[in-house]
Amino acid sequence: MASKKYPNKKRVQPTKKKQAIKPKLNLLENLDLFFEKKTTLVFWLGLGIALLFSLLLFDLKVSVGGDDAAYLIRASDFATDFIYPAYQGPLYPFLLSPIIALFGLKLGILKLSSLIFMLLALFVFYYAFRKRVAPSILALSFIIMSGNAYLLYYSSQTYSEALFMLLQSLLLLVVFKNFIDNEKISWKDFTLIGLILFLMTITKNIGFIALLAVIAYFSINKQWKNAAFSSVSFVGFIGLWEIIKRIVWSTSELQMSSQASTLFLKHPYDPTQGKEDLVGFFMRFIENSNIYLSKHLLTFFGFRPEITQTMPILTIIVYSFFFLALYFAFKQNKYLLFTGFYLLFMLGATFFALQTIWDGRRLISPYYIPSLLFLFSGIYYLFTLKKTKLYSLVFPVIALIFIFVSYKISLEKIDKNSINLRQNFKGNTTYGLSPDWQNYIKMSKWAAENVTVDVKIGARKPSISFVNTGRRFHGMYKVPVLHLDSLIKKCSQLRTEYIIIETNQWENKSNLQNYYLQIQKYNIGYLTEFWKPDGASSAQKSVVFEVYEITEKAKPIFEILENSKLVYIKNIDDLLKQRKQLKEKMPDWTINYIVTAPDDLLQNLYDNNVRYVIMANLRKYEQQKSEYTINTVRRYLFYIQRKYPFKIRQVHKIGKDEEAYLFEIL
Repeated sequence: MASKKYPNKKRVQPTKKKQAIKPKLNLLENLDLFFEKKTTLVFWLGLGIALLFSLLLFDLKVSVGGDDAAYLIRASDFATDFIYPAYQGPLYPFLLSPIIALFGLKLGILKLSSLIFMLLALFVFYYAFRKRVAPSILALSFIIMSGNAYLLYYSSQTYSEALFMLLQSLLLLVVFKNFIDNEKISWKDFTLIGLILFLMTITKNIGFIALLAVIAYFSINKQWKNAAFSSVSFVGFIGLWEIIKRIVWSTSELQMSSQASTLFLKHPYDPTQGKEDLVGFFMRFIENSNIYLSKHLLTFFGFRPEITQTMPILTIIVYSFFFLALYFAFKQNKYLLFTGFYLLFMLGATFFALQTIWDGRRLISPYYIPSLLFLFSGIYYLFTLKKTKLYSLVFPVIALIFIFVSYKISLEKIDKNSINLRQNFKGNTTYGLSPDWQNYIKMSKWAAENVTVDVKIGARKPSISFVNTGRRFHGMYKVPVLHLDSLIKKCSQLRTEYIIIETNQWENKSNLQNYYLQIQKYNIGYLTEFWKPDGASSAQKSVVFEVYEITEKAKPIFEILENSKLVYIKNIDDLLKQRKQLKEKMPDWTINYIVTAPDDLLQNLYDNNVRYVIMANLRKYEQQKSEYTINTVRRYLFYIQRKYPFKIRQVHKIGKDEEAYLFEIL
């Protein structure tokens, strides 16, 4: 159309500005955008689920492990007699002691402290990683961990795990905010990180290793000043604490000394096996990696049952994903890099230090939260690569599988716990426990009420007995043993001859059983020989020998046994020569010896004023009844009863199955 003013000129239409073409977002970017908008919702949803599930899974009983009850004993001692809680870490008993001082041993109130610590741990953890990792990594892992029954178990237990998780989350937050985000680092920042590392150390001995993770992270980034000043701050708090301990409690024992001495042993309950060597520690690392990664961590994730066997291939897969995540973190995210270093040092120290006999999920429970997020980050970054972007749908699918299996297990446990919780609130405090533990606790209560307070009662789980009765019991954690040298010395000091008989000779000689019972009064000790193939973590077979003193009164009996073709050895030197010859035929095996002396066992009870002992059929495997039980007390009394049958008298019995007994020591 022509203009009236300029008839021969066409009106020029205004051109529209070209709009910038937005790049098309891929699936992971869209997922991040969605969760970024829902940050607050995800946080409160996760925290709400954690609170709800924790309450529905709440357990008003002490666990059968006994360590949670031991914390209560130390807290009670501190509250009533101001006794320093030396073993393990003192911080948790310190925090429990005001509650005990105000309310007494009220388990429900004491357990609420763990619920608060757990919720705070999740709260701080979320804010530590908010805006520091991809929103989908944080949101999905947070939803998974918030509804995980194995994690929330520690919301209602008087273990130090929930407190340690809180301090762990605080460490991550302080490192991220004060040292990675902040360029101007002041003395306040170093004071704060030193304080948190110190608090972690006096909560759990393993907390000391967190300092090494901090130093390693700063060192790899060539932040030598940060590494040095953080270390100085930590050492300053430790030094100040040691001074306070010496002044207030007159104790100079280092916190880690008692546990550390045990960790260096090959077997925590048998010092006669000696101390672990370098090869042994590396074997521990390999075996513990299989135990805690292929079994317990995958149980946490919901992919393996609670009772299962190790699978090295699964350990390799977990390690592969871990180092994949560490590689991506090194390239792309300093926050995840520190998290990876933290897990590397904490889990590595755990695998090196612990004897494989412990084999408990609790020992790696604090690391489930950062492990889940860290491993998720490795999967996330894997699908950001050019060659794998087309398969990025796999990441949310994996997350949904994790959510499904975790929540399925949690809902099943909630349903099972509902009846237990109702019964416990009604006053039936042992409801939900297996019969062996019900009988043990009932016997503890009966013994506490019927045995005079001027003598002690021995028990395998004295802390559980204390929490349920308020009375102190004497711990019988192991059967005391001697070195072979002790037996050799004892035999050399005898004024008479002695002989050694292999125990299994009696099995097919029923006609000699009466004589066997008669000669037990001359028993000096039981010599147990353990055969272990090279590379094995424990003995594969054992042989027991009985050592008898030949007094004048005993000679007629032993002559009868000799005429009955009972084979015996006249001295220990001959026995050792014989066993050495046998070992030459089996060069890939090693032999270890322990000695159990009935007289020493009995005297130990007398010395500790133990006049009564509880013997229960406590299951070795908590979840199922089997032929295996915790037989420490049974073995202890067996050795005494064989030599002194009239020194042990049964007083009371409780239960028709998995019974508990009370014996009097005369």
